[in-house]
Order: sequence, then C-alpha cells, then structure tokens
Amino acid sequence: MDLTYGEPPSVEEAVKEARKFIRRLRREYRKAGEELRWVLIWEQGARSGRMHFHLILNAGPLSRDAMEAMWPHGYANSRRLRLDEKGLAPLTEYLTKKSRHGQRQAGQRRWTCSRNLRRPEPGIRDGAVTVREVETLAEDIERRSAEETLRELLGDMGLEGMTLVEAEALRNPVNRGLYVRLELAAPETWHGRPPVARYLSGDLGEVDQE
Repeated sequence: MDLTYGEPPSVEEAVKEARKFIRRLRREYRKAGEELRWVLIWEQGARSGRMHFHLILNAGPLSRDAMEAMWPHGYANSRRLRLDEKGLAPLTEYLTKKSRHGQRQAGQRRWTCSRNLRRPEPGIRDGAVTVREVETLAEDIERRSAEETLRELLGDMGLEGMTLVEAEALRNPVNRGLYVRLELAAPETWHGRPPVARYLSGDLGEVDQE
C-alpha cells in the first residue's frame, strides 16, 4: 500500500498516525482469526516536506478497497505483489534506498516492522568448500558459466535442486582475498520457470598459486 499524508506537524506525528492505521488493521485481522504481518517504510519530500508511506503486509480478511478507505490523511493505493525467485528483496532494497532521498540526518532510520515476521537464522558451515573449489567457482563466474560447478558443490552440501539467481566474485586488491556471493532459489519460487542466472563479476586478476 502507498499512503500519502498532506502536511503533518512533524515526521514523528505522521509516523504515529501510520502506526494507528496499522493497529486498526490488526484489530480487523484478529476479528477474523488472522494475524497481521507488516513492514512500514516512510520518506519525506525534500522540498515539500510531505510524508509518504509504503506499507507491505500479508493478505487478510479485508478487501483492498476496505483498507484504503481506512486511511484518513490523504490518498491510499494498494496492489497485490507479484513475486519472483528473489521474493521481496528487490522491492525492499528499492524502497529503503529511495527513502533516503531528502533525509535530514545521516543514519536516520526510515522503516519499522511487526515483531511477528519470520526471521530465518543464518547457517554457517566453515570448511564445506575448499579454497581450490572457491577459486574454480570464481573463475567460472567471471566466464559467466558457473551453473555446472555450482551444481556439484550444492550436491556435496545437500542442497540439490537450488538454482542460481545471481553470482558475484571479487578479489580484494589489498590482501588478495577472494570473495564469492551467491543468491539461490528453491524450485517452489520459480513460478513455473527456472530463473536465468545473473552474473556480477569484475576482473579477478591472477589467481595466486602456492
């Protein structure tokens, strides 16, 4: 949902009103036996000073028209999200970067979220991949043909079926350390089609051989 706010007395007051709106939504969800989960991002116009909100929430018992009618401070427009294999990551990255425009205080937070969001715990598996395997994978990424090498590595780690979405390989020019970043997608997120791998790789330089 996109929510506009005319000319609030302060940023704090506008955010307070947005939270009131979320509480009203939460009450309606609870009446229907459902739970509201949400992320709220706000930005302030650099010239006008007007506030604008982006609210991401799970579908529930209310129609979009009913939710829009509950916002009393300006215009409200909602739409159903169309997710791809990267989920909400592109949208949230865009919105959080966009909200920095006109920001008056460096480091000022411009978002908040409900406490009931599911937060996956990162897993650490040191030693699962050898240095030589990382170097081979980085070289394949630079050549934009890492799928086969990655498929073998994922199989060794028990992650069969995952598909490459985005890959990046970088070499630190100071310590010569090699860094590989991968984004993977499970088959249930393909929406009927496997993703096309995207490569983001610069010049790795020469690989140090011992």
